[in-house]
Amino acid sequence: MVVARKDGTINLIEIASQKTVKAFTEQEVVKDLVKKKNELPADSRSRIIGLEATSTHLLVCTSRGTLSWTPWTASKLMHLSKVPLGHNLDILRSHPISKNVFAVGGKERDLRVYDMNKILEGQQGASMSDPLLPSNIGLLYKAKNLGHDALDLQPKVWIRDIQFMDKADPTKIAVSTQYHQIRMYDFSTQQRRPIMNEEVGDKPILRIRQSHIKDHLLFSDSTNVVGVFSLKDRKVIGAYKGIAGCVQDIKVVQMPAEPGQQGEYVVATGSLDRRLNLHHYPHPEKPFDPKPISRFNMLQRLYCVEVDALDLENVDGPKTTGQQEADHDELWDALGVVEPKRKHVSKKLKK
Repeated sequence: MVVARKDGTINLIEIASQKTVKAFTEQEVVKDLVKKKNELPADSRSRIIGLEATSTHLLVCTSRGTLSWTPWTASKLMHLSKVPLGHNLDILRSHPISKNVFAVGGKERDLRVYDMNKILEGQQGASMSDPLLPSNIGLLYKAKNLGHDALDLQPKVWIRDIQFMDKADPTKIAVSTQYHQIRMYDFSTQQRRPIMNEEVGDKPILRIRQSHIKDHLLFSDSTNVVGVFSLKDRKVIGAYKGIAGCVQDIKVVQMPAEPGQQGEYVVATGSLDRRLNLHHYPHPEKPFDPKPISRFNMLQRLYCVEVDALDLENVDGPKTTGQQEADHDELWDALGVVEPKRKHVSKKLKK
């Protein structure tokens, strides 16, 4: 498991032993952390906004567009200084299968898709470019904003999350925006503007995740709203209840089942109220249930949810024998019933 921390450190952790086996440091983030608030405001400080790993390399990107492509055998991050991605970035996301293809976006930074293989080829012999502007080296696709509105104003752009929608095809991409929009792009059609643009609610949509159903997209906003959006119907088909804090990550998990049966799909969410929530995923043949199945207090703010391979025997827990169950019942029978204490109420005499 690879973890990026707020202080700029990146750790490779072995899950079995829970030990850090490799560590890197993003010096750009570290230098900004030591600066005082009057020197550099908090919202202007560099932070890690993208972290992707392959079997041989680690891809890291900061909010200032500083990109690094580092072999696991290296002792420090190796930056691609000739390929800046531009300032004010909020998200970098790689394709789940074709890891060399990744997309970036941010505040006034519309969707751009790059190919790491072409970046490595193109940077050789390239001259240094302006670090404030995104490079065109390795660029596969550059989105174009919507046309002017009724007041002849250009719509604002602020991409908060990116999701590749097809594991076999990296050309279909969904994004969420600060201005409560969900957009779909398909650069196989040579169309630069979004093929779908829908407003959802009235709050910034911070996270989107693809579900096991191809045309369904899970989303969460900046309050406590988590719902399922249908790309086919272009509307919200369900919203969950029982979530108090702002959700930072969403995962769809297929629960284990008995042999010959299909496990139920549930939605796992981690939020800033320190709770891990589990909800039923909408079933086409059953009424939507918005109430949580379970809630767990994790004692710290949750920013990411990762799901390990599930084992039916481990999930069900150890099986008890008949004798163990009998001993368990005897123990509870031996405990007496505790009667609630009556509260003493003092009475005052009226004069």
